[in-house]
Parts: sequence; structure tokens; C-alpha cells
Amino acid sequence: MQQPESMESRDNSVTDTGPVWGLPGTILWGLVIGVVFVFAQVFGMGLFIGLSQPGVDESSIGQLMREHQLHGIGISLGVYCSVIFCLPVLLSAIILKRGASVKRYLGLRWFELRAFGYWFLIVFACLLAYDGLAFLLGIEIVPDFSIAIYESAQGSWILWLAIVLAAPLLEEMLFRGFLFSGIATSFAGPSGAIVTTSLLWAVIHVQYDYFWMLSIFIIGLSLGMVRYKTGSILLTFALHAAINLAAMVATALAVS
Repeated sequence: MQQPESMESRDNSVTDTGPVWGLPGTILWGLVIGVVFVFAQVFGMGLFIGLSQPGVDESSIGQLMREHQLHGIGISLGVYCSVIFCLPVLLSAIILKRGASVKRYLGLRWFELRAFGYWFLIVFACLLAYDGLAFLLGIEIVPDFSIAIYESAQGSWILWLAIVLAAPLLEEMLFRGFLFSGIATSFAGPSGAIVTTSLLWAVIHVQYDYFWMLSIFIIGLSLGMVRYKTGSILLTFALHAAINLAAMVATALAVS
């Protein structure tokens, strides 16, 4: 398949970010955002417990969180809280870097529809190949925990929006946006940024087993390549959202 001219690798897709934090600064800010992310997840689940079981004794909240860790609404609130808490920290990190541009730093570039179609075919070909491998190995395409999350939320639109839009928004701005720019402009270069952000992205999906975490790592490599080739996280967000939408549809079909 011939890549459209407008989607060819551009040298400035990585270097034209303006001032960015160096590798140490990127790591430090990444750790800060990571701590905020964990807090937001816990806060979101706590919010769910408080709303669903008003008047619950504080001493039992920890136990209830463990019991409801796969509840779709609780997970959804955790995702929304992560967006609300983490994005301001991420944007503040960029603003505090003298001379930095949020748009250039994160790669907020518009993309053409044909660019989406081109990369969509490539990314989903990788997904289908991996699903085929899972089928040959006798591994369920839809993990049990995904079904548990979907059933507990009863297919609520709150869960759909969290998985299809909110989660990809935060993850793309963090991994293919902030972290990618900081790593790619260091000695690690674009290749190091693609591999590192993909690995970190896979690691945060602790709900998956190793087989599916490897799948996420491969998807991350694909999205990282898209980020490098096009310089646009708007495109990686669209692809990420499409991937999650497909996963939600597959889960809904498995439940029905």
C-alpha cells in the first residue's frame, strides 16, 4: 500500500515541538502525573462507593473498593476523575516550560480523512492478526474482566463514553503527547520514544494478563509510529477511540 504524500515522515514532526522538558524533567513530571493518576482512580472508586452506598462506614470503604474493583460505573468515574485531575497537571507542566507551546508540544495537528483511513487499515490489520493468534491458542477474544465490567454497568453510556472517549483523550495526551515529545527530543530519539511510551502504556493496563498486555504494547508501537510519521496526536486519539469502540462492541456482543 502506497502511503499518501501528505502522510510521509516529516523531520519536523518530532523536532518542531518548540522548547520541551529534557529527559530528566519529562521523567519527573511523568512521575507526578502518575501519582495524581493513582489518586484520581482511588478517588473515583471512592466516589462511586459513596454515591451507591450512602452512609457507609469509613472503615469498610477499603473492603468495598476491593469488592467493586471491576464495577463498570466505578471504573468509569475513575477514568473521568483521572482526566479532570491529570490534564491540568500535564498542561501546567507545559506552560511552566518557558517558550513552550501546548499545541506544538502535544502534537495537536489536524489530519486528513484519508490519513485516518490509511492508518486505520494498518492498525486494525495488526489487531486482527493478534486476535487470530488468540483464537489459534484457544484464548478468549473478550477477557472475562471486560465482560464483568460491562455487565456490572449494564452497558451504561457512562461506561461507553469513559472507555471510547475519556480514556483515549488522557492516554494520548500523556503518552503520545507529553512523554513522546520529551523522550523523542532526547538521546533516545523517536525510536526510543515509541518503544518507551508503548511499554509504559502497556504497564498501566494491569487488569490484562501478559498475552493481552503484549497486544497493547504492539498497538502502542503502531500508534507511536503514527505519532512519529504524522506528528498528530489528534490522529492517534481517533485511532485509539476506534480501537476502544471496537472492543466495546465485541464485549457487548459477547454479553448478549
